[in-house]
Amino acid sequence: MVSFHIFENDAFVRGDVIDILQDYFGDFTELTITVADSLTRLADGLRSSAGNRVAVLSGTKVQISEFFSFYTPSRDIAYVILEDGEKGLLQAADSVSYVHRPFTNESLTAGIKSALSYLHSCH
Repeated sequence: MVSFHIFENDAFVRGDVIDILQDYFGDFTELTITVADSLTRLADGLRSSAGNRVAVLSGTKVQISEFFSFYTPSRDIAYVILEDGEKGLLQAADSVSYVHRPFTNESLTAGIKSALSYLHSCH
């Protein structure tokens, strides 16, 4: 089972992310989705959950940097960052996938596959 933790301010984009996750996984029994209203709550949700987790998040370069300085990543979490053309929000890491906005079903699915592949390689 994989849990997805989403932070995205735009309700339409957030809805698209959830729809794409539902399409990708089909049967919802293997999927838990939590939506956070701030990056701080996203970090709290990641800390309080267990197992394999994927964080789907967006924000400015400063917000993303602050998130990762406040929240220390762990090996059982992969990150999919929705970026607005700001390349190199973080140094390259196996646990981080970038999806450029505006994203398509295919590009977000590729980011999700990359995140799941990272989690699979860690176990």
